[in-house]
Amino acid sequence: SLEDVVDRSGVPGPILQRLAASGACASFGLDRREAVWRLQAILRRGVSPLLDRSPVPPEPAPLPPMELRECLVRDYAAVGLSYEVHPIELVRPDLGRHGVVEATRLSVMGREQQGQGRGSPRVRAAGLVISRQQPPTAKGFMFLTLEDETGFVNVVVKPPVVDRFQKTVALEPMLVVEGVLETEAGVVNLVAERFAPISISGVGVRFRSRDFR
Repeated sequence: SLEDVVDRSGVPGPILQRLAASGACASFGLDRREAVWRLQAILRRGVSPLLDRSPVPPEPAPLPPMELRECLVRDYAAVGLSYEVHPIELVRPDLGRHGVVEATRLSVMGREQQGQGRGSPRVRAAGLVISRQQPPTAKGFMFLTLEDETGFVNVVVKPPVVDRFQKTVALEPMLVVEGVLETEAGVVNLVAERFAPISISGVGVRFRSRDFR
């Protein structure tokens, strides 16, 4: 039970509250707001739970469950990621209207292209930038890894495109990429030609990538 966690874990109250707000108490049948509300009641039982372990009667939380956007903000504030919602999920309907393809679909398209000897299709992909690499030996090429709610996209950026979209490529945490899909030795790459940043209305989270390591 949540009372057991408080009594036996030794975890400070503020950290427990952050965990509750990020959905860590779902296994107790509590949504995020209910968990925070109940946890506060448990923490108010007394200075030391060893002196007062009386059960706390459940009280309904006076607020509605969190929406997905709020869950995302809470998750990233608490633990730096979200197991419940991927940022790209929140904008997927709009991306779909603009012809943006999911990562898993790109992988299928790449394998079909290689297996049937088709030409390189032009595609659009989008994702959270999880890494940027520009090795000194790469002659100005940059390599990105994007993550959406279905998987990963390898992006190759040639030097002229790096120069043209330098700030966007180097600084924006979420990107739409347009380019040519190429498959070689079973590896599917998107050779970028254009970039555009993605913003999510009402979500003030700064997503971090592993850049140039």
